[in-house]
Amino acid sequence: MLKLPNFTEKSIVSLYYSFISLLYPPVCLHCKEVCDPTTILCPLCMQKLELVPIHGRCNRCFCLQETCTRCIFCKKIAPHWDLAASAFEYAGPIQSLIHHFKNGSSFLAKTFASFLYLQHNTLDWPLPDLIVPVPQSFMRGFERGYDPMALLATELSKLMKRPWHKVLRRKSGGIPQAHRPCHERLTLSKELFFIKKNALIENKTLLLIDDVYASGTTLNRCAELLASCFAKVSILTIATCEYTKIVLCDK
Repeated sequence: MLKLPNFTEKSIVSLYYSFISLLYPPVCLHCKEVCDPTTILCPLCMQKLELVPIHGRCNRCFCLQETCTRCIFCKKIAPHWDLAASAFEYAGPIQSLIHHFKNGSSFLAKTFASFLYLQHNTLDWPLPDLIVPVPQSFMRGFERGYDPMALLATELSKLMKRPWHKVLRRKSGGIPQAHRPCHERLTLSKELFFIKKNALIENKTLLLIDDVYASGTTLNRCAELLASCFAKVSILTIATCEYTKIVLCDK
């Protein structure tokens, strides 16, 4: 009589995922090549992940000094924050990962939080009193089903052992900054943002976080509100878009 193998729950789950992998092989989130199911990128794309060097950049706007002589960008947007930095350049695998993060792949929050934590340590900035995510509108959150920056703040809070809070709110309406031409991004109304009632941020050091630092307008509108409460604001983003800054400086 044929003896059936003794399947455990663990082995059944393993067989299930093996079967799924045969039907839908795991692929790199950037180049779409088949890769190890335990990773999000193939080895080649993984090698392209390098933190942005912090030397040779303006401390205030984080522009390369060679492309932003005498901090033209600072003069252009008049930042309301004290320090700014990003972990990566907005290109290649990072650009793809950010797109996935904002469109369903919420699990990437832990990965990005780790990168921000590493860059923050490299910068040797003091730890903030509070981590503040750039807000999304109610409708955008309804469409996504989650808040990417809130998830990022949650994971970064665990690493830094510092609290986070949704201090800022954003009204619905308006065209997303990413869909607007560079020269129009500077016209973003500060009326779209407001501070939550009873937000205890006066005289505190705040770390404002976002996904991409391009024109800096959204960050500046948020920083302006926070600074109006006598808070000291620094910004840290996953990526910086150097091209957008150069275009704006040439206007």
